[in-house]
Amino acid sequence: MTTLSDSASQMVKNFGSVITTVGGNAAYFENVNSKFEDIKVLLDNNALKDKMEAMKRILAIMSRGKDCSALYPDVVKNVVIKNLQIRKLVYIYVVHYAELEPDSALLAINNFRQDTLSGNPFSRTLGLRNLSNIRLKVIVQVVVLSLKKLCKDGSPFVRKAAAHAILKIYSLDSDQLPELVSVLETLLKDHSTMVLGSAIEAFNEICPHRYDLIHPHFRKLCHLLVDIDEWGQISVLNTLTRYGRDQFTDPDGNEVDKEKKRNRKSKAFKEDPEDSDSDGSDSESKKKKKSENGYDSQEDEDDDDDDLYDTGAAMDSDHRLLLNSAAELLRSRNSAVVMAVATCYFYLAPVDETYKVGKALTRCLRRGREVQYIILSNICTMAKTRPTMFEQYLLDFFIYRSDSSFVKRKKLEVLTNIANGGNINRILEELNTYVQNPDDGELVTGSIQAIGRCATRLPEVTDSVMRTLMNLISSPSQDIVAEAIIVIKRLLQSGFAKNPQPSNTNTNNNNNTNSDSNNGKAKKKNLFKVAEEDQDEEDTGFYIKDVLKHFAKLLPDVKNPEARACVIWAIGEYCDSVPLLAPDVLRELAQTFKEEADIVKLQIMNLGSKLSIHNPDQTRAIYGYILDLAFYDLNFDIRDRARLMKGILISSNNTLNNYGRQLFLSKKPIPTDSNDESGKEGEPAYMLGTLSHIVNHKVPGYEALGEWKKVAPETDRTPLESFKDGEDKEKERKDVGWSLGSSDEDDRSRSNSEDYSDDYSDDYSDDGRGRSRGRGRSRSRSRSRSGSRSYSDDDYSDKYSDEDDRRD
Repeated sequence: MTTLSDSASQMVKNFGSVITTVGGNAAYFENVNSKFEDIKVLLDNNALKDKMEAMKRILAIMSRGKDCSALYPDVVKNVVIKNLQIRKLVYIYVVHYAELEPDSALLAINNFRQDTLSGNPFSRTLGLRNLSNIRLKVIVQVVVLSLKKLCKDGSPFVRKAAAHAILKIYSLDSDQLPELVSVLETLLKDHSTMVLGSAIEAFNEICPHRYDLIHPHFRKLCHLLVDIDEWGQISVLNTLTRYGRDQFTDPDGNEVDKEKKRNRKSKAFKEDPEDSDSDGSDSESKKKKKSENGYDSQEDEDDDDDDLYDTGAAMDSDHRLLLNSAAELLRSRNSAVVMAVATCYFYLAPVDETYKVGKALTRCLRRGREVQYIILSNICTMAKTRPTMFEQYLLDFFIYRSDSSFVKRKKLEVLTNIANGGNINRILEELNTYVQNPDDGELVTGSIQAIGRCATRLPEVTDSVMRTLMNLISSPSQDIVAEAIIVIKRLLQSGFAKNPQPSNTNTNNNNNTNSDSNNGKAKKKNLFKVAEEDQDEEDTGFYIKDVLKHFAKLLPDVKNPEARACVIWAIGEYCDSVPLLAPDVLRELAQTFKEEADIVKLQIMNLGSKLSIHNPDQTRAIYGYILDLAFYDLNFDIRDRARLMKGILISSNNTLNNYGRQLFLSKKPIPTDSNDESGKEGEPAYMLGTLSHIVNHKVPGYEALGEWKKVAPETDRTPLESFKDGEDKEKERKDVGWSLGSSDEDDRSRSNSEDYSDDYSDDYSDDGRGRSRGRGRSRSRSRSRSGSRSYSDDDYSDKYSDEDDRRD
């Protein structure tokens, strides 16, 4: 959401709409060659038509970036004109050049103050807005005095402008914070939904941690949340989300205790094999066992069920009020509002209730591609820790041909995050389809990477994933082959991290290899099966050997430098599995060492270092030849690496030779996901729904989300006045505000103000449910209302089931 304090610049950008409103047309923007002398003549004429013409020409010239400050003395004297439409154009010009002409701008200050005393609420709003837009520190006290008076005005438009003025004054002079906080406290007591959204935004800007200001208004904000304008709802939801983490306790309680309860329940219901008869008739023994365990009645079973799903202490009533109030906005037409509700539920709701936001977020994927990217980025983060929120909406994350490249990447990430044993086959089938698309190379490589991530996430499907990747290695496309090799290399690093270390001697390697060929063929080939206690070391080595043989066979045809480097690394890392093949590979690479890329040369040197330790008799001479070539290479990294390896492995210094195995054959750490953005305890590093979360670094103005309180602070959230009394007072205030003024000019201005209010309050008209949302309406407090336009279930009932079916 843009900063409201930049409204002065925003007014100049949007003045084209003002000209259109007052009866202009596009001709003023096409012809901007008017001379300043002609404009000055028009400004000096007494005819209102000529003055309007002059101001339209000036603003059109300003829109092209041309300097019109020379006309400032001629324009500023027209601030006293009674015509409201001309005065609005003059105010735009005066505010824009106030910092360049501070002395002349002071001439308009008195006129702005007179506007704040007008009987027309629109004139008061216009006067306060322009008075706060003039960024001159010498008039700050004048603006603050007007602000203190108008924050209690009878018109909600004026009080809303007062809330916006708080931001502008604070950005100009932060020393006025105590006075601004007192004004903000007055505005937070307001019962007008038009004012509360802007007041909360001001709260977020000037004192985001003063939760003592929120305590007496918390329940009012929750009840009025659905009636606030859409952008105000975003500010209120973000504020209440931070407030909830600071004032409430975790509704899920202690996760360790919950896990223990689940384990006890699972163990209690688990069937004991000793209780079963050989013929399967064990119903009596089961009943007896249940009786012994305390399940001798249906009531006891129900009590145990309640204990299983017990989430700790009972949820605070205010905590529940916030969640219920936010849930009503899930059908909002504004995607940002839906995202704010999803953020609120993700951080504040019990885990078993977060499924409610999944349907609303996937509905937002039908919007523009920019909205899709933002929503998908947040879904990716949510699905990493709570994949069940989106598992039932799997089809929504399948890729369409019309999707943008950045949307495709995010959808692939979501698919891998929500993969489980029930849908993994469907996901792999879809990813294999994307791989066959020859027209989109980026989608192909991304799909292959997603296939590898599926194997990392679900080890039980690694066999099928490896078969798929091995088939892709035989593809005629070099890009597919290269990416498949890179993914297999990453899986080798991850899948064999717990395997036994290689043996120390060449003799042991040969014996292990022979044992592999005799015993491995009788077992089912499980390429990445984690070594169990009763699994022989030879069983795993045999299948590594098959992969490495395939790699060595394809190495001459692989042209991609990164893929060649991955093949060489794999052969060197597991060279004890192919003791006869690895020296031949090194011999072939020594012949092409001069022509290889730098990354490949480094891996060839690493391969030689490992083989010189495992099999020095066959590889020491070849390795010395490679180091001699590297010693004169053009790349200084390769030259330095050659000197280091030669000094450690080939020199006569026995002390260094003894450390060679520790340096080059040390245990490698398991690679981590470079895209992992998780903070502590599995939560995102940056709050969902923020710009910092999208760019993955802290941006100015970011407010981090606090941690759960172990003990809820004692807080009095009793409202200062009852909700009904506040509504009656608001109605009385409106009647007084709209009855001010009696002159003919004020009547005409009031008519203009009412036109403005009609344009401003489109969202407050009849919303099709029999509720009039205009001025003087009676609010219904039923939970079925919604403050923003919503989608009915009929729009997507053909695709999604209702919540009851989903819960079952």
